[in-house]
Formats: sequence, C-alpha cells, structure tokens
Amino acid sequence: MKHSEREGGVYECTWHRTQKQWILICRKPVKARVQAPTLEEATDKLISELMSLTGDGETHLEFDPPLPRETETQSYFTPEYFQIEYNDSVTWHHENLEGLYSGAICEKCRIVQGGRTLVPRVITSVPRFDVSGFYQDRNLGIMFSEDCLHHLRTHLKSRASLVSVEVDNRIRSKVKKRYFELSFKPELSVVIPRWHADLSGWQCKKCGILSVQWTSGLSGETINAVERDRVMSPVLLFRNGPAHAIAIERQVRDRILKDGAIKGFSSDRIAMLSHEEIISRKGIRELRLRQIEA
Repeated sequence: MKHSEREGGVYECTWHRTQKQWILICRKPVKARVQAPTLEEATDKLISELMSLTGDGETHLEFDPPLPRETETQSYFTPEYFQIEYNDSVTWHHENLEGLYSGAICEKCRIVQGGRTLVPRVITSVPRFDVSGFYQDRNLGIMFSEDCLHHLRTHLKSRASLVSVEVDNRIRSKVKKRYFELSFKPELSVVIPRWHADLSGWQCKKCGILSVQWTSGLSGETINAVERDRVMSPVLLFRNGPAHAIAIERQVRDRILKDGAIKGFSSDRIAMLSHEEIISRKGIRELRLRQIEA
C-alpha cells in the first residue's frame, strides 16, 4: 500500500560507504534502504524505492551528513554552506502586493526592487513544513516557523527584522505554529564562474533584474555560488534573482536537521568562488538571457 499520494515531500536520509557499496538510508517520513556500487546508482534506486512506497514522483532527499562531492570539487565547497529552500507553498491574500515591499513594482516583470516592509501577509492554507514559500509570489518570499528561526536569530541580530505572518480566520485552529518572514538588505549576491559548462536564466530589460543558473561541468549539477571572501557569518543574507535568499553554514544546518520539532527542512549546497573566478556584473548583463514578462 502506498503511504502517500502527495508529491514534493522532503525525506530525511543518511548514508555510509563500504569498500564496494554506497548505502543510502531514508529515516523519515518512511523507511527505506538501498545499496549500489556507485553513488549515482544508489541515489536512483532510493528515489525509485520512495516513489514505490509513497507515490511521490518529486522527492527531495535531505542527507545528514551531506553527501560528499568528487575530490576535485571539494575546494569549491569550503567552507560548507547551504541555501535554505522550500518544498511547499501556502496560498495567501495577495491583493495588497504594493504594501509588502518598499520599492516600486516593475510593470514588465512584476518584481519589486525594494525590501520587505513590516506589513504582514495573511495566509489562507495550512503549511505542511516549517519553511514554506508563497503561491503566486514572483519575489519568492519564504516564511519560517519560530522553531526554525530559533537556530538563525543568534547569528542575525540587527541584520534582519521579523515580519509576522497572519493566519486567515478560516484556518486559524489548524495552524499550530507562529511563522515569520525576514526583512533584510542583501549583503552579497550570487555569482557566476567564468568556467561554467552551461548557463540559463532570464532578465528584465526594463528594471534590470536577472536570474542566472549555471552547471559547473564538474558535478553536473545546477548550483548557486557566492564570493568566498565576502562570507563573514554563519548565516548569509544575499540576493538570488528575485529572491532575498538565506544560506547557513554546515553546523547550523546540522542543528536544524537534528531538531525534532522541525519538519520538511530543505536545503541545497552552494559553491564558494574567488573574485578572480567570477564573471563581472556587467558581463552577466551582456549574456543572452531570455526576457521575462509578467
């Protein structure tokens, strides 16, 4: 019998390696164990097994400890940081979009240039996880539960303000936790390596905002990167296209994953690059990227 027909779940996993086999183990919300001679084969087997057990065709595997990278790419992941992602979204009253941000909304792409104000959103659906996004939000906001923020606030101090998330009266009795957004001025931005293997993304010629994704050619994955010399805190506040994004160092991530009160936490490793390795902002703007419209 299938455990769940819902897609987009987060699966807490661990791993170990023998001389001949990679062994991957899922611990929550279902239990599964696979092994194979290579990491790629073992990952494919685990995804297939979880789909068979749950019916979930969009699994997100969250490994503790993180899976290792190939030896030649290790230097690009030192120090180890992970961008906080969301694997579920909530609906909300979005009629007052203009009040949520301090800057103007671009008429072409409908993305704002300013930061988040203290005007609260009102959510109309029950969050599944402790970190969630918002449906129909082109600015890619994220809300955090108090339990999750407990692990971040020590490192944020005056660098970010909390914006309360309000709950529609129709679902108030079903929402057991308090949620907040973070309002902050990004301290750095994602960067692109000169040696990228592949590149994709979009830009808006009217307001200039752009979003670029790249494949390293070493790992074959599409990842984000920041400039290593500008990393000064266990919690990074940065701009990633339309999003004000947050990354955390390995130790903070480990504490969150071990916190039993937090459900569905999702993250992606980010790379660290030196100034000499990255494309200038002017160079990025000259790339032939797809034009975006609302």
